[in-house]
Amino acid sequence: MRRSTSLYKYALLVIDMQEEFRQCAVKIVNQLNKTIQICRQNNVPVIFTQHGHRQPSIDAGQLVEQWGSVIEYGSKEWQMMPEVDLLPTDYIISEKRRYDAFYGTVLGEMLRKLDVNTLAISGVMTNLCCETTTRSAFVRDFRVFFLSDGTATVSEEMHNASLLNISYGFATVLTSLPGNNSMKMTDPVWNSSRSAGSHPVNLFSNNPPNFAMPSAQLQPPPANLLPPPLSIVNTAVPKSTTSLVQGSVPSFPVPSGLPSMNGLVQPPNLSTFRSEDLFTDVALSHPVTAAPVTNVAQAVSNFSSSTVGKTFPPLLPLPDDPHFVKQHVPPPTVHPSGRSMSSISGHGIGSSPISEVQHNFTGLQYPISSPINSIIPDMGNLNLNALSPTRTAVVDLLQEKHPIPSECLEPPVVILPRPYDRDLESSDSSVLRCTLAAVPESPSVLKKCRLPLGLIVHPFKDLKKLVMVETSIIVRCRSCRAYINPYVRFVDRNWNCNICGRANRLPDEFYYNPQTGKVGDPSLRPEIQNSSIEFIAPAHEYENRPPQPACYIFILDVSARAVQSGYLVIFRDVLLESLRLLPGDNRTIIGFIAVDSFLHFFQLRENLKPKEFVVSDVDDIVMPSKSFLLFYLDDSINAVESFLNDLPERFADNTDPKCALGSAIIAGFELIATIGGRLTVFQTVLPDIGNGSLTSREDPNLRAAKEVTNMSAASDFYKNLALKCTERMIAVDLFVLGDSYVDLSTVCDVVTYSSGSVYYYPNFDACSNPMEMERFRSDLGRYLRRKIGFEAVMRIRLSYGMLFVKPRQIESTG
Repeated sequence: MRRSTSLYKYALLVIDMQEEFRQCAVKIVNQLNKTIQICRQNNVPVIFTQHGHRQPSIDAGQLVEQWGSVIEYGSKEWQMMPEVDLLPTDYIISEKRRYDAFYGTVLGEMLRKLDVNTLAISGVMTNLCCETTTRSAFVRDFRVFFLSDGTATVSEEMHNASLLNISYGFATVLTSLPGNNSMKMTDPVWNSSRSAGSHPVNLFSNNPPNFAMPSAQLQPPPANLLPPPLSIVNTAVPKSTTSLVQGSVPSFPVPSGLPSMNGLVQPPNLSTFRSEDLFTDVALSHPVTAAPVTNVAQAVSNFSSSTVGKTFPPLLPLPDDPHFVKQHVPPPTVHPSGRSMSSISGHGIGSSPISEVQHNFTGLQYPISSPINSIIPDMGNLNLNALSPTRTAVVDLLQEKHPIPSECLEPPVVILPRPYDRDLESSDSSVLRCTLAAVPESPSVLKKCRLPLGLIVHPFKDLKKLVMVETSIIVRCRSCRAYINPYVRFVDRNWNCNICGRANRLPDEFYYNPQTGKVGDPSLRPEIQNSSIEFIAPAHEYENRPPQPACYIFILDVSARAVQSGYLVIFRDVLLESLRLLPGDNRTIIGFIAVDSFLHFFQLRENLKPKEFVVSDVDDIVMPSKSFLLFYLDDSINAVESFLNDLPERFADNTDPKCALGSAIIAGFELIATIGGRLTVFQTVLPDIGNGSLTSREDPNLRAAKEVTNMSAASDFYKNLALKCTERMIAVDLFVLGDSYVDLSTVCDVVTYSSGSVYYYPNFDACSNPMEMERFRSDLGRYLRRKIGFEAVMRIRLSYGMLFVKPRQIESTG
């Protein structure tokens, strides 16, 4: 019985028909569109891929090194060519990041869900993405057909070379007949119950049934692309699961230009070999009906090979094929001499044992060269355990400065169930990501796996494509207050919350789509089509008070060690470059506090020299008037520039080694407590005087102890101060410069609990470490100019059974 070719198991894969490859793709787009249309008419899935990178430095790998630049996601080069016949009903994989379309995508899972076992490859480029995907599909046990006139690359030589490589052992290379749009897709096995127009089929007739490739009529490639001819080979029909009558029959020669016996011309990736002398075949007790053959092109089946006119054994059956006996035949062995190839002794598919004379195969045109023979003995000298110490090297986290590699690891691909497997509905991993790819079903399983379960959230991420919606109503669940999102379900005029399960009434306004300006299906709203979205919310519903001006307070360590490090010069230069680029409007407020054993406040007014106020009592601070210390940047821009130019020289002769950092942060908090804002703190030494003063806990004798006490905070002062800052919408950011002990585990609490950031430069020295100096300069410039949000509240809502976060723990400011 012949192999089933039911069309529902086919899929057409169209690779990278994008603007970047227009020069190659334009040559095949017309013929490819005809193939796509025929597939749609016969309900064959059409899957498109788009190559693109969101973060080339992270997700492009060796492509950047090879090509210098890559296709960026959302760019003009990333867009599909408008000439391509692409419909909304087609499948699109828009984040292909390697030559292999299976790598890091949901293509494999999609094909399995679609019950596809045969893949037709088309698109660009032949020698890169198309060939790599073909090989990857082959090793995943997909049957592959490669459309020679449905693929293209930069030159004909590369195209022909790839076709030759692919046809020899990986796929069947086929050619579409141009202009034939009336091809009928028939399956003589699955349609055998038809009565009208059916004809009995003789399994050993020279007139095979009408097999057809689901995307186009097929014929073999030109003779110059054929692999070396294979001789002294015959065919046998696999054993059927229906009633069989066994017997020995002679082989019949097949006329040149027609398929082999039973209409099957096989590719040269042979599993068994038989001579023309004798073989055992089978015949069906009931005839199979099929449409008659009308021309040679119809006779070329979807098993067509590049060696027309020769006879070959049939392919091994696919595991999913119910019409075949699932019996494995070992691959042939190659003798080192290169003169012959033989199969392992055993049974062929549906045949009796093969005699020893039938093992000989002399048609191999590629003898194995002698240098390989000399390499084989050397393989035994390899010691695979030699690399094990490197792979399992012990790393002392307390001694190593950078135990984690600087290169970012690519996050695992999250595969969501349908219909949520589209790219728009999957959240960007750089915005929201879980530490685990799968959530354990119980706390005990989580405890046993000893892996942290949490979320990595990046608010206000710089996205190239962010959907913004301005609407008068924001739909939220009346029970848990979750926002409507792509994972809710619509039932009549209600929507079911995916967090708590409550059925909520859908407002009439939600049927209006603000992007298209039309009224219709609510599932087409941008809130349902995108997992990351930004609302321009009504002010009266989401504001506790009118928007306050952006406020920046810089707290500078000017102790003797800080002056020696030279960071003040870099701070001055970077701030002068970014002064007019600070986020905010014309009401932006700025202020400066310098700290050593005393607190130094500065009054800056336009056309006046800077005035300095020094507070010596750092334990009980007496603050100067706020009107003197805070000023609008637009009104005093020249005075600020003059102050910054003189800043390094102002403290160049300072020899005070102490630092009242805790008192300085309190002073900054008092200055902007009524309006909120951001405190930017620079630290080089341990705060050892004033409020929040600390003593050194570093003891070299305790470095080998099992319990490291220095990893926990020595005082709650900075944590309590951070909670006060959070209540007043103030965030604290900390820059730690130098390798001296600063008790960072204690001081960083003021940052952690106020939604700030810590920037640590342990090897900072402006004189001896220019690389660290340049890193500080770059980070500070980015820090000053990046987007910032004030008076924000972040809430994370999870479904029942996960965890509950109290409101005070999740409020953030800035």
